[in-house]
Amino acid sequence: PVFFHVYDVGKSKHIRRLNRVTEVVGGGVFHGAIEVCGAEFSFGGCRAQRSGVFKCEPTKCPMHGYRESAYLGDCGLKPPQVQAILAALSPNWYGPTYDLIRKNCCSFSKAFAVELGVGPVPAWSHRLADAG
Repeated sequence: PVFFHVYDVGKSKHIRRLNRVTEVVGGGVFHGAIEVCGAEFSFGGCRAQRSGVFKCEPTKCPMHGYRESAYLGDCGLKPPQVQAILAALSPNWYGPTYDLIRKNCCSFSKAFAVELGVGPVPAWSHRLADAG
């Protein structure tokens, strides 16, 4: 199974409150990640000239507060096949290219889900970024 995990950005109770209000009108300030083969993958910014794609335990991203998950489907891929997809994606997702609006964790999750051949991530999770 493939899941899209949604987090409130950071650990601030103020962001959680903001997201509770803004999700009613269709958006929020979210971090997104894809779980496949028992591991969670996402994209974040860094100064080093290296991939910004990172892995963590599902629903346990240490930088953000877990919110909810959405089932995207089954990809039927084995871990080596998933690693090959990540290896192909990673050069396009270098840490210094991170942009809060145009190239972020939710846009990575959208691209990764397409490559895995599963359903799209929920539109509400990236609506505010898309508006920018």
